[in-house]
Amino acid sequence: MGAGHRVLHRSPSLFAGGQAFQSFVVDFQLPLIGEHHFVSALLFDVGVYLVVIGLIVDVLRSLGSEIDVRSEQENIESDIGHSSHSRTSMGVAR
Repeated sequence: MGAGHRVLHRSPSLFAGGQAFQSFVVDFQLPLIGEHHFVSALLFDVGVYLVVIGLIVDVLRSLGSEIDVRSEQENIESDIGHSSHSRTSMGVAR
């Protein structure tokens, strides 16, 4: 799989007469928008951006789930504490 990935990413620049992993530039014009400049390195940058955003979301989600777990444990402990306290002190408020 790694060899196929390597060949897939080296081939386009080699077929165009360039070097392996060489970035290419495309200038094009869209009818209503105008002239644009596209660099192939943008695809790599977008991929890195998506990985970083995904990792941040995953870390935040795992932190949030830990807060939920602790909150549920505290609720269970407080319910157990209230019921045993009410039995031992005959309903006297804390």
